[in-house]
Amino acid sequence: FLIEVTDLSNGRSTSDDALSLHLFDGAEIPMDRFTEQRAERAVDGIYSVAINLHNFHEGASYFGIRCGAAARRFRVVVHRMDAIVPPDGGKHHGEVCPGVWVYHFYDVPATASGGGGVTFHVEKHEGDVDLVTRHGQAPVKLVPPFKYMGADEYEGSISLCNIKPGERLYLGMLGGDHCASYEVFATPLNASTPCEEPLHAPLHAGAQAQALIVDKIAFGSCNAYAWQDWSIALDAHEMQDNFIFELQTRSSALRLNGLSVSLFIDEIPLSRVSEIVAHTAHDGIYAISLSSHDFEPIAGQNRRLFFGVKCGSLPVRYQVVTHLMHSEIHAEEIAHGEACPGDWIYHSIALDEHLAHMTPYSSLVAARSAANARLGVGTSSSHRRRMVSTGDTSSSTHLLVVVEKVVGSMAIRPEFNQAPLVLVPPYKYMHEEEGHSELTICNVSRFFNHDPVFKYHLGIVGSKHCAHYGLTVEPFTGDCHHGMPAAHRRTRSRSLASSSSESAEDTSHIGPDKHGALYCSGAENACALSIRHYTYGSCTELARHVPFTFELTREQLNSNLVVVVADLNDADYSSSLSLTLYHGSGTHEALVDSAMPLASTQAGRARLFSVGLDAFTLQSKVCNRANCSQAGVETFSLVVGCAATPVRFSVLVEVVDLPLEPEVPVHGEVCPGSWMYHKLPGVARGEAVRFTLHVHEGNAYYAMVRWDAPPSFASCNKNEVELSEVDSSAPASIELCPAGDSADDAADAYIGIFGGLSCAIYTLEATAFELDSGATCASSHTVIGGPCLGETSLKSEGIPAGSIVPIFLGAFFGGSVLVFAVWAMIVSRRAEEGRPARTIKNLLHFVRPQLTMPIDAPVGQSAPPSVPPSPPPSAEGEEAKLSSAGGLHI
Repeated sequence: FLIEVTDLSNGRSTSDDALSLHLFDGAEIPMDRFTEQRAERAVDGIYSVAINLHNFHEGASYFGIRCGAAARRFRVVVHRMDAIVPPDGGKHHGEVCPGVWVYHFYDVPATASGGGGVTFHVEKHEGDVDLVTRHGQAPVKLVPPFKYMGADEYEGSISLCNIKPGERLYLGMLGGDHCASYEVFATPLNASTPCEEPLHAPLHAGAQAQALIVDKIAFGSCNAYAWQDWSIALDAHEMQDNFIFELQTRSSALRLNGLSVSLFIDEIPLSRVSEIVAHTAHDGIYAISLSSHDFEPIAGQNRRLFFGVKCGSLPVRYQVVTHLMHSEIHAEEIAHGEACPGDWIYHSIALDEHLAHMTPYSSLVAARSAANARLGVGTSSSHRRRMVSTGDTSSSTHLLVVVEKVVGSMAIRPEFNQAPLVLVPPYKYMHEEEGHSELTICNVSRFFNHDPVFKYHLGIVGSKHCAHYGLTVEPFTGDCHHGMPAAHRRTRSRSLASSSSESAEDTSHIGPDKHGALYCSGAENACALSIRHYTYGSCTELARHVPFTFELTREQLNSNLVVVVADLNDADYSSSLSLTLYHGSGTHEALVDSAMPLASTQAGRARLFSVGLDAFTLQSKVCNRANCSQAGVETFSLVVGCAATPVRFSVLVEVVDLPLEPEVPVHGEVCPGSWMYHKLPGVARGEAVRFTLHVHEGNAYYAMVRWDAPPSFASCNKNEVELSEVDSSAPASIELCPAGDSADDAADAYIGIFGGLSCAIYTLEATAFELDSGATCASSHTVIGGPCLGETSLKSEGIPAGSIVPIFLGAFFGGSVLVFAVWAMIVSRRAEEGRPARTIKNLLHFVRPQLTMPIDAPVGQSAPPSVPPSPPPSAEGEEAKLSSAGGLHI
């Protein structure tokens, strides 16, 4: 039964809530007239409630109609609809209104043969409705299989197959946005008649999406709180380039940020949840960019991208367009691009034979003139230099990058052999009023003739406004000064990060068909990660995301491992997330039961949460459980949990190689409380090694070097640099002098970098050189064991050479008494404050020549034995108090 009440008060003030319709359970109307079965708002002027199998009872049913603030005229009609659909094809009339269920069923004769089917046919006159079928029970939820009949569809059908004799087949009809009037009948199908039942799986919500063509404008609109979907198919070749989707509103009266654009890969889920959403318009443009680096985890086959546009409280008219921007560029060619706020676009140039032997110009002026002519700007007559000639290998080759920006603002960061994932110095920032910029990259010819081919990557990230630009790259020879100006600001941007799809980086570690995802909704059992690719996720308060998994080959276990999770919320909470890294895979419970965590943390710095394992720790922990001498892969799982607030986050896994090549820069990242190791193998015994370390962003405590073994704080030597006191704008140089006489012809030179207060991004280069060529070495060879009391520190105080031994003994015993007294004072004070005491063993690691080290570890992290913590930010901390009591300064 369906009860409908129509408001007939024409000419009066009408509204959708002028009346209300109440259906009462039981055989009488209760005194308080309260009921949950009521309609308080009209659709198309009709208030409706249904009596179906859920609330049907024999006898009288009562309903009441209540007027609002004014008197109303109305009409009531009760529709009686037969639930049984006869097998003879007879039609039955029905009515269904929004949010109301009406049921019909078909009883399969007991004498029928199995294996056939039944098709329900619906002839609809008006309105819209969802058709939901079930075997043996009435549907109560709108879940597959179902079929939607829109307002412009007047005939529809839905089938149930593989029926059984005596079975009852249900057709549930759920009202849509408007009341629907229809006729329904059924047709039985025998076993030989083809029967197709709707898929019992989530319906592809993008089936009605409108197709897009690259560089073609399309027009669209959406009603209030409604969706409109768009799609574009990209092949494997197109996914080697950068891609951008742009929406520009055409409505004159539009609220700020009145719509949103969501990205979906291959299909639109019923939940329509995506971690990549454009909520904010910049200059009236909503944009989502994907670089070739973003495509890498999902590349290899054709893909379809879906963009769901959802309106806010007002209808919106708009236009959309898509662009592809070349990633790989060649010298003397123009590359055009567009970078919107927070999105990365990448270009790369191969340092190959074509670049080394390309047809030359006569001077750098000619290079500038040609580049500026193609970009439509004026020429310059300064800095005349000779260009590369065919076959000319007598002088170094450099690169000139000319950038012409039309509108907007952006930052440009070059990086050797891999695309930069975060915006850290050195980079060039181009303001809105700055239209022209030139960068020079010196001495690229030293990277020629390498297999695989090295590349230089140019990362361009949009700033406050979408930037349109053109750039060209020209080689030249002669004098070169790095043309990377000082950065206008130091900004660590962990937005959608990207790199060239043809990077020399080995991606075989992800295994066959084990590519990662741009985002993970959390509905899956696990979310696959790709090395050096961002993956986005979220979790609610006090909940955990499904485990993230990634794979490393046994060979990659000889590398350093870093996992960084960035809290993308606006607020900065140092304990908003927790990370736990496991060896293996499975559910949360299985991971906890199967093994001890490899690493974990609950403390973040600058919204970054990180765990790191150096190559030797990674090998020792993993190879105890696996036979690392055989080829294969090892699976790792990362569990991310939220604390008291919901968090949207990004996950990045980086593998930092242990071996170095002479004079080839490598990039790495070291995080708080962990070591990163590198080695230059096969150094001749008569050679020294110079390590050049440039920390671009973040903080590191120490860099130490050593022959034939990884250094640590237990290997005391003078070959160390306290990085916390080094200017990050300039590289630090650490030299390891020849190892002395040995039966071996060659040795391995190691460097260890220990993380400080925050994750440090660095570039490292190693050079071996001979001392007899006139070079000098700044350190002696490594001294293993013993206190680090060098002769230099004693001479600096003017101590006579003959007094070294007695003064050393006196300093040793006197210092021991002082250390014990200070330790007792610290224990007493920490006991008063309810903090754990430090052992003398821990304290002794702070006694270093000409260094005054603090006692407390960084907030949120307990320093392990033999790890010196960083100085506190102010002089009011532990260090100042100890200095007033005599200090630990030697």
